[in-house]
Amino acid sequence: MLVVCAGCSFRLPGGGGVPVDGPPPADVADAPRDDARAFDPAAECPATYTVALPSTMAGSRYRIIDTAVLAWDGFAACEADGATIAHAMSIGSMTELTEVVTAVATAVQTRFYVGGVQDPTATAPGALWFNFDGTTLLDGAWYTPENEPNDLDDNDETDHEQQLLIIDKTLLYLHDAVGITAYGTICECDGAAVATTARGFVDTDPNHP
Repeated sequence: MLVVCAGCSFRLPGGGGVPVDGPPPADVADAPRDDARAFDPAAECPATYTVALPSTMAGSRYRIIDTAVLAWDGFAACEADGATIAHAMSIGSMTELTEVVTAVATAVQTRFYVGGVQDPTATAPGALWFNFDGTTLLDGAWYTPENEPNDLDDNDETDHEQQLLIIDKTLLYLHDAVGITAYGTICECDGAAVATTARGFVDTDPNHP
């Protein structure tokens, strides 16, 4: 007996690499990488990604843009290195955050844009923050002496004045930012693209020039 099967296949995240008939997931940018082939940052990241942090070196490399640019220009520079493998840094742990602050200790810039954005439906300055990889932003690392995040010091989230994320290497650690002040940028190469949801928030930010 001859059995003919036609159509397309895709691999479900976490499915052990078993093909499943049907269309691929709609939001492929949010889907995890296929575990059949682990990303090798040492071999696959551009040569400009020279920073390896102890806690993430198995999966990531970083590039420090030590010139001051607007947020969207910095984000674009990171993605120009490979839109499917690089983006502004997503902070995954307190350890990674402290290590990257050490890595920029001798940099010219004091503040750096990283890959964090707030959902525009948030009703409080500290609510609904996400990394560019789609995960929830690390909580508890805001610079508390200035009551960060504070949406431009007025704590009024209805005007959405500060929707993006920076780190300050002297006023540790996280601050919300407008995006139209020029700072440095920290790029991360980890084999992933910006999550679709985060991309929408960044591109539709009311402060985007």
